Amino acid sequence: MQHTLVILHSEEEYAYSLMDYMNQHKSFAFKVVAFTEKELFFDYAKKHKIHVLLFDDSIHPKELDKFLGLSSYYLTDVLGMEEYEGKKAIFMYQSAETIISKINQYYVFEGNILPNVTGITKTKVFAICGIENQSKQLIYGLHMAQELSKSKKLLYLSFQPFLNGTFFENSMYDLSEAIYELKKEINNFSSKVVQWIKQYEGVDYLAGVEHYSDICDLTGDEAVKLLEEIIRMGTYDVILVDLPLTCGGATSILSQGEIIYELFSYDEVSQKMREEFHRQLELKEGTAILSHLVEVDNDSLNLI
Repeated sequence: MQHTLVILHSEEEYAYSLMDYMNQHKSFAFKVVAFTEKELFFDYAKKHKIHVLLFDDSIHPKELDKFLGLSSYYLTDVLGMEEYEGKKAIFMYQSAETIISKINQYYVFEGNILPNVTGITKTKVFAICGIENQSKQLIYGLHMAQELSKSKKLLYLSFQPFLNGTFFENSMYDLSEAIYELKKEINNFSSKVVQWIKQYEGVDYLAGVEHYSDICDLTGDEAVKLLEEIIRMGTYDVILVDLPLTCGGATSILSQGEIIYELFSYDEVSQKMREEFHRQLELKEGTAILSHLVEVDNDSLNLI
C-alpha cells in the first residue's frame, strides 16, 4: 500500500508546487496531497490514512496529538531551526530534493520503514585512498563531496582518525558511536544511523572517532555491514568513503567501490611505496580492486 504525505501550508503556491515536485519524483515513497486550510485537512483525515504531515502555523502541534502513528514535521522559514513544539523542523526554503531527504531520514529514524518504490537508483560507492598525505586526502575528499552534492544526494563517510577540530567541528565522535552500536548488532540499525549524520556546507557526513583504535579494530565484515546499512536507508545516490589505509576494514571497503580515487606523488620513494601497496592489494583481494583505481596526482592538487 502506498503511503500518504499531506502538506498543510497557507501559501497556496508553495504547497502545490512542492506537492507537484514530490509526486513527480520517481523514488519518493509517498503519494502527496496538499491543503491550505486545516478544516480541509481534518475532513481528508477522517477518510484516509495519513503517514506524514508537513505543516506550518495553520495548525498548532497539539492539535495533531489525536492522530496516532502520524509523523509530523514543521515547515519553518527560520534557517537553523531544528525543532518546534517537540516536532522536527524542516527549512522550507531549500531544494525540494533536500526536503525529501530530510523527510526520509526523520521517518526512518522514528522506526518506520519506507515502502518499496520502483525506479530507485542503486546507491553507488566511491572511495578515496592513498599511501601518504592524509591531510591533502581529507581536503580532496571534502572538495569532491561538495562538488558531487550539487547534483547528487551524497553522504561523505570519513574514516580519517584525526579530523576533529578541522572542518568538522560538530562531528564529535559520531563514527565511533555508529561503530559501537553496529558491533552490538542491534535491530533496525539503518533507522538509527541518521542520528549520527551531520551536515557541513551542504554536505551530509558521518565522521569523527574518539580514538583511532575504533577504526583500526574495525573488521572487514563490520565495515561492509556499515555501508550496507547506510545503503538500506534508501536516502543517498552516492556514498563517498574517505579511507586512510589504517582502517581495519580498508580492503573490504575498497572492494565495494565502483570508483577508487588513488592519490599519489611522482617522487621515487612514493612510487616504490605505491607499487608495494598495489602488490598487497592484489595479494589480499586479487586484481579486481586495481581495475577500479583512478589516479589523482597529489602534487597537482591546489584546493586550499
